[in-house]
Amino acid sequence: MAHGAGLGLTITRLTRLIRQRRALYYGVRGLVWGLCLAIIAVALRAMIGPWALPLAAGLGAGGALLGILYGLFLKVPPLDALGLADRAFDLKDRLATAHDLLGRADRGALASQSVFLPGDEKAAYQAGQPADDARFIPAFAHSLEHTGGYTPEEAKRAAGILLPDILPYDSSKPASYPTNGRTLTDDATDVFLSILTNGRVTRDTVGPHTDLLASFPYVGGPHKARSA
Repeated sequence: MAHGAGLGLTITRLTRLIRQRRALYYGVRGLVWGLCLAIIAVALRAMIGPWALPLAAGLGAGGALLGILYGLFLKVPPLDALGLADRAFDLKDRLATAHDLLGRADRGALASQSVFLPGDEKAAYQAGQPADDARFIPAFAHSLEHTGGYTPEEAKRAAGILLPDILPYDSSKPASYPTNGRTLTDDATDVFLSILTNGRVTRDTVGPHTDLLASFPYVGGPHKARSA
């Protein structure tokens, strides 16, 4: 089962449990308030007449019923449900944190283009879904006009290469970043710099990896720390 589906099932079960507990809690509270009103009805039976006792019984039962319904239909935020499990099993907010992470778009590391978006746009971009990235093209294109000397129309076309932040891949064609997937030797930073500067800067002099392996996991071993 996928992690998201498993967490969703956990939320559903916890929500049901919380609603049952709340129904009991508010049912008792409703019964207490209903009985208080019932006592008043009985005290005024001389004025109410023969309907005093039926009214008192109805107030008690009605208060309990309203409390139960309120508890059952009271909204339970997912984080409340997961927080209950975290506290009950001493999970130290692991479930709540997992829910928060699953709800975010997976931007990986800080996306390079986000640096060139203004404050509000940058925050919205980092919190948004890649499928909605087209709305950030005008803001990114405006930055490209300054960094690469593009005309407005050229800047929009260039921004459209990097946004949406989705990597398309057609297995029937050779992989080549950024138009069709990415191989382990594609230097994504060089591509970004070339687009950012309109070809004025085409490489960062780091180069692609040269320590690839012929079998899994294909990437080379960790780089050794440089001595100071």
